[in-house]
Amino acid sequence: MSGLFTVVGSVLALLAFGMLTAWILTPKRQPARRSRRGWGGIFLLAAAATAMYLSSLFSSE
Repeated sequence: MSGLFTVVGSVLALLAFGMLTAWILTPKRQPARRSRRGWGGIFLLAAAATAMYLSSLFSSE
């Protein structure tokens, strides 16, 4: 089970960092409210991925 969590966590982390990079590279033409909402989603995804990855590391030991 822990191997599955590691794979899912790393995939989610890659997705989160990819979204973050794309968000940074795209020009900001949207109003500030929308970008804040996007930031929240990215941070939630990154936090969830990090938590899953760390928990899988600790559970494997």
